Amino acid sequence: MRPPVDFVLQEGKQTLLTQILPAIESSHFQGSIYVIGILLAYAALEYERGADIRVTDNAELRALFLAAAERVADVALAIRLRQAAAIREASLRMSELDRVNDLLKSQFIELHEHVEACSTDWALDFERRMLDFLASSLARRALPGIGT
Repeated sequence: MRPPVDFVLQEGKQTLLTQILPAIESSHFQGSIYVIGILLAYAALEYERGADIRVTDNAELRALFLAAAERVADVALAIRLRQAAAIREASLRMSELDRVNDLLKSQFIELHEHVEACSTDWALDFERRMLDFLASSLARRALPGIGT
């Protein structure tokens, strides 16, 4: 039997916070154990949902780039947007998903700067779409309160 990683991390957190923490007298060490326990809980959460968050973000960024490439007047920017939309992950390893996400977010920043500098109707509407993406991405990453 192979226990799921998130289960192992959550059990480690539970053991630290319910069995080890109460047995420690030093408030300094209690604080350290509490922090380690919470970090284990967040690591379990990241293990469970981290790839999904990054894959979703990357797909949404690609869609934004392709939509913007059809509207921007700057031909060089449109080319860079299409090139960025064509970037694909070589694997589903977290490091690879993060690498691609970082590249796409760099292009997102350039696009956002361009859109903010434009005063056309499409740019104003598109900026709202970009802000909606940021809000959705942030919501996907929200950390729930993890107590004992």
